[in-house]
Amino acid sequence: MIIDPHVHLFVDGDRTKERDIIFTVCKRYNVKKIYVSTLAFNALRPDSGQIQISNNITNDFMRENPVLTGGLCYLNPLKIFI
Repeated sequence: MIIDPHVHLFVDGDRTKERDIIFTVCKRYNVKKIYVSTLAFNALRPDSGQIQISNNITNDFMRENPVLTGGLCYLNPLKIFI
């Protein structure tokens, strides 16, 4: 089984085209699982708004093909969840 644990999505650009390319490559090379994350505006320290947008993009991508796709998210240690 081939697993790609390091696939980046991007905030800018055509998400439909990006998705189609990733799924096509996975099918061509018989990749059974990928783990994606979104680069948050190429920021070294993204703010909470950028983190939310990035995590939403990752989550949306995972929902399109949950069998193939797992995701990695940003955590914001400055935000307290109660």
